[in-house]
Amino acid sequence: MRVLVVEDEPDLLRGLVQSLQEEGYAVDQAADGLEGLTKAEMWEYDAIVLDLMLPKMGGWDVLARLRGAKKKTPVLILTARDKVSDRVRGLDAGADDYLVKPFALHELLARLRAIIRRSSGHAEATIQIGDVVVDTATKSVKKFGVAVALTAREYALGGIAGAASRQAHYPNRDYDHLFDEATTVFRTWWKFTSRTFAKSSAGNSSRPGAARDTSSMFRSLRWRLQAWHALILLLVIVGMGSTLYLQIRKARLERNRR
Repeated sequence: MRVLVVEDEPDLLRGLVQSLQEEGYAVDQAADGLEGLTKAEMWEYDAIVLDLMLPKMGGWDVLARLRGAKKKTPVLILTARDKVSDRVRGLDAGADDYLVKPFALHELLARLRAIIRRSSGHAEATIQIGDVVVDTATKSVKKFGVAVALTAREYALGGIAGAASRQAHYPNRDYDHLFDEATTVFRTWWKFTSRTFAKSSAGNSSRPGAARDTSSMFRSLRWRLQAWHALILLLVIVGMGSTLYLQIRKARLERNRR
């Protein structure tokens, strides 16, 4: 799941991004309202955490612009404005929830899970997709009643992949929301691996050992992701080397002309 955090206080922004990433979210960040609005309009997010007192464009205006553009992305307002009138104004303006600073992190995470569930039509924390049961509160997955051991990233990928193959669960059908800004280069890779997951799920749906097969498949997907990282790093090194070589050659040519 992909979340946008719009917060101008650097330490809080950094802490929120780290905490959400540790929970398995792909996180984009914005330090002012204008940047937040631009990203919210450009990408599809599962939820937005929005401060109100922001530079360049206030959170009230960001929320109004989003709702005016018919963007239905769930918005959790996170602000120091604790008056009842502000809470009422925020909720009436289209926010899905309102949390006052200072706040408890586990409450923020619970509220975030709740608004994402509600926006996708699921009130319960436990969601069943065919033979697979996903518990969004404990971040656990079971298939045929057998627990599937997954890392945080594998959990995020697996939950969405299984949902996408059955067209049920999260509202965003585009795979962009699996990755943050730094990893959207893997969209093509993921579309391929999600098809592999769907075929594997269809083929294994009647076998008792399918949960173990699913876990092994995720290990294979993780290996592919690591291989892509290595390939991109190699291409960057080769590109830097080529650029350096051309610069040296250009300098030599200039010296020879003199």
